[in-house]
Amino acid sequence: MKTIRKKSVLSYRSLGGSASNEGIGVGFMDKSGISEDNLNFKFPRYVLVVVIQGEGTYIDKNGNEYPLNAGMFFQRFPDVLHSNLVKPDSNWQEYYLEIDGQFFSALQNMNLIKSTLSTGKIKVDAGLESKFERLIKRFQDYRESEQAKLFSNFTSLLMECYERMQPDNITEPVQGIVDMACRFLADDFTRNVDIKSFCQLHGWGYESFRKIFRRQTGISPGQYRIRRRLDYSCELLNNTALSIAEIAEKLAYNSQYEYSAQFKKHFGIAPNFFRH
Repeated sequence: MKTIRKKSVLSYRSLGGSASNEGIGVGFMDKSGISEDNLNFKFPRYVLVVVIQGEGTYIDKNGNEYPLNAGMFFQRFPDVLHSNLVKPDSNWQEYYLEIDGQFFSALQNMNLIKSTLSTGKIKVDAGLESKFERLIKRFQDYRESEQAKLFSNFTSLLMECYERMQPDNITEPVQGIVDMACRFLADDFTRNVDIKSFCQLHGWGYESFRKIFRRQTGISPGQYRIRRRLDYSCELLNNTALSIAEIAEKLAYNSQYEYSAQFKKHFGIAPNFFRH
């Protein structure tokens, strides 16, 4: 799509009290004529870059090179060595989102920021560009009384960018298989699941599937099923009068002690303490 050339705009806001190192940023950059954007560089903060025009190359910490062009993204991770090169005559333009402090760590721990993806495709259209422009304006018109609203707008756009992402080596049918597997793993905890048979049924090699599943969810299929079983047990603790033993039986644990031990290992507290 055709992008109107404009001046670079960079906005950053520190958030929180005197002891806080939290901050978020957004911007648009025109890098026409630049050939080396960052060479063997370690940036202190997380940055998601969305390329809307131009061509270049991203080089990760291991020296792997990835071509970049319009409709792609790449990520800078805190203190991770990388390079990105820009073709000077390609009229490079980009939007970016930037995060500092524990907010990045929290998103990464929840696998909402996928550290396994250096770069890939992203759906860029007029709607996405407009949302970046509106967020930039909100940063420029920022009032301290609207900190929560600004943070909410920023997070919403970041999550939309992730929803639009499509890494080069993962196709939509693969994502559909992962979603199907998640439903399969979270259904009927009283039965044993055979993920290898599931893969065969859908024409997937088991080892390849496990790698893709972990890349997409951050955990193995087995760990995913454990988490969903424990999540369901939280609903039973909150919404029913079932005893700990009855919940353990309903979820097919060998005993209430096995259930309580796994619950405490995952959540840090015992099921009875969680309930009360």
